[in-house]
Amino acid sequence: MKIIRSAPSPTFLLPRRHLHNMGLFRFDYWTQRLTIIIALLLFFSGWLLLEETRDYLLWIAVSYLLAIFIYPYFKKYFFSKTVIFDFVGVVNIGTMEDYYMGNIFVRPGMRELIERLKVNNKVVLFSNNPWEAHQVFSKKLGLDSLFDFQYTSGSIKHRKPFAEAYRIILGNINSRPGASVMVDDRTDYLTGASEIGMHTILFKDMEQLMADLRALGYRF
Repeated sequence: MKIIRSAPSPTFLLPRRHLHNMGLFRFDYWTQRLTIIIALLLFFSGWLLLEETRDYLLWIAVSYLLAIFIYPYFKKYFFSKTVIFDFVGVVNIGTMEDYYMGNIFVRPGMRELIERLKVNNKVVLFSNNPWEAHQVFSKKLGLDSLFDFQYTSGSIKHRKPFAEAYRIILGNINSRPGASVMVDDRTDYLTGASEIGMHTILFKDMEQLMADLRALGYRF
């Protein structure tokens, strides 16, 4: 099932570089549970002898740090459904002049949607922006803590809309095309995703995006 909606297509094409971020730790739904699981495993294995208050603090601290380390790998190998978001035109809002001036913002409602999607899905950002610009905007907009994985095109040596770019990303995060969807505001950028069997959503507005994700079976 593929969902394509008509929407105005921007006339610009940005330069490309790559960033692969394994996902900075956020103490969210699954990380809390990982911490509890690790703490219980350590407790029942007898690895930590809990005799004093400081021993309990060490127990929690070790569990917490292990959860930070394990979280991105847990997401990579145990979550099947994946949503890949374009950056310019979908996640951010602003004109190209705003973009080059650094005056851009996360689209209203988008951050909340991504946070909810992360509970049961891998959430990925894929941008054709230069790496240097993406690094600046990622920090400014707090994207490092929002997405599980981030990519730009340069280091994977393939850019949107070519199918190989999507194959590489899905291979890196252990996802199947049939369990993944690409969200972009350009029809031409969705062609490569469709070629390898991914679902595609042509972004128009937040209401349409949420309806299309639900139609594809995504829970949030």
